[in-house]
Amino acid sequence: MWDVEGREDYPDHSDMYAMNRVLSNVGLYCKDMTGDGNCMFRALADQIDGTPETHGRIRGFICDYMERNPQDFAPFIEDDVPWGRYMVSMRTLGTYGGNLELVAFARCFSVDVKVYQLGTNVFVISGSPPNSPNDMRRAYPPVHIAYHSWEHYSSIRNCNGPYSGPPNIRASITSPSALSNKCANTSTSPPNSKEKMVMASTGVTNLSLVRELMVKHYNNPNPVIDELMEMIAQDPSILDQTESEQQQQQQEQEKQQKNVDHTKDNVEPSEPCTKNNTDPSSPSVQTPKPNKPKKKEPAPRLSAREKKALAKKKQKENAKIKKLQKSQHQQAADLVEAAPPPLQELHI
Repeated sequence: MWDVEGREDYPDHSDMYAMNRVLSNVGLYCKDMTGDGNCMFRALADQIDGTPETHGRIRGFICDYMERNPQDFAPFIEDDVPWGRYMVSMRTLGTYGGNLELVAFARCFSVDVKVYQLGTNVFVISGSPPNSPNDMRRAYPPVHIAYHSWEHYSSIRNCNGPYSGPPNIRASITSPSALSNKCANTSTSPPNSKEKMVMASTGVTNLSLVRELMVKHYNNPNPVIDELMEMIAQDPSILDQTESEQQQQQQEQEKQQKNVDHTKDNVEPSEPCTKNNTDPSSPSVQTPKPNKPKKKEPAPRLSAREKKALAKKKQKENAKIKKLQKSQHQQAADLVEAAPPPLQELHI
């Protein structure tokens, strides 16, 4: 099973968030499709045509192939639905597709379909026709789609693009263990266009933080910008924080937590105090009541416009400070140049 965390953050799309957490280790992510009953056909169209908008064309090709080969599909229809009625329904936009349609797509387009699902091996549907060798030449590179979140399909793409057109998947994954053991070194690669847009909009230069939030929000820059603005409003020092400083801060926090745990382990348990002292000769000792910690008032929630204004104000202040420092350095240099030469000793 894949070990993933953070499912409680997105209860409606928990599988997709978990899938993105794992796929990000090999530089991939799920490109979500509109959940209108055409999601499977949209995902296949995005892989073949480079856009989900041609899902109607893909549906038509699949239905044509199934009607030409009813012997391969009619025996497997569930609920005893008549073949003709099933095909009429499947040609209607908004009708969900399933395993039969995936098999028909693979054979019609002569392409292998790789279906990713949490907790199982990658399921591969061969594009070879029945009774033909599996190693026959394919018309397209393998198609990569994800099945998650209660009967929903998504298209799989590279985190670093392309985000439209042919996906050109570069990772090769066959099992959950192979996926969890790989880790793409994305920290050293240059930022892509979406990451640059996030960094330019927020002023944050910490690329690893931006990439972590991009994975969290399914590679959508808008919620990433909103979350970064909230973080800047609470801690403006994030604007000047680099990746090494963030790692150092995390290490210091872990070290402090370990020290606290070590101190707790070394404290000897005190004897329980009885309410009534049984020894009349011993003076009664009143233990002072601990002061209750004051509840911190929650910080006022800022609107998106206020957050952006606060971030811009911080940037202007930093620019003024840098300009002042630069002018001070220049003045000091001018004074040095204008100073008279040192007096020379005269030997008589």
